[in-house]
Amino acid sequence: MRILIGKGELAGARQLATVAWLDGVGMLIYGPGAEEAAELIERDYRRWYDPSDGGSWVTLSDEELVRSLLFRLPRPGWWAVEVTETGELLPQTPYDPNGTIWRQLASDDRVAATEAALTLLREHLHDPNIQALLTWIEGEKDEAVYHFVGLSPVAKRPQKIVVYRVRTGDWHAELEAS
Repeated sequence: MRILIGKGELAGARQLATVAWLDGVGMLIYGPGAEEAAELIERDYRRWYDPSDGGSWVTLSDEELVRSLLFRLPRPGWWAVEVTETGELLPQTPYDPNGTIWRQLASDDRVAATEAALTLLREHLHDPNIQALLTWIEGEKDEAVYHFVGLSPVAKRPQKIVVYRVRTGDWHAELEAS
């Protein structure tokens, strides 16, 4: 998993560093602003307040820290987006400081569910400028249902999309009735 982080109001503007989790290697932080990014991440994001079971502070492992950045780092003046193996920036995720999404999320599943939602939007809207924003996850692991909002300049309103895995292991996406 690779997370590109930076400063500015728009994702992609003023890129500082990439934070990556590589199996067998661990956490890496690299790029022109790696030192500033590492300081921010360790100071503000290594520890997380878990509101479940009465609340307690948790020190996150490197892997969980990297996974959580997508959902916890975005704040005024900062942004974080996931980068695919080919260098493509995935859509920004919703702000989730309480861990309702990232604590139960497998990034491979999120990428596959996002691609299924985008494929459905491309089939219905025929627009190259579509985006799918993950808003919440219902359930866990293989039984999880991913809820997206699809956005496109040609659509009159946002499209609600539900994505889930079928028994064969394939992903199925469908538009929710408004």
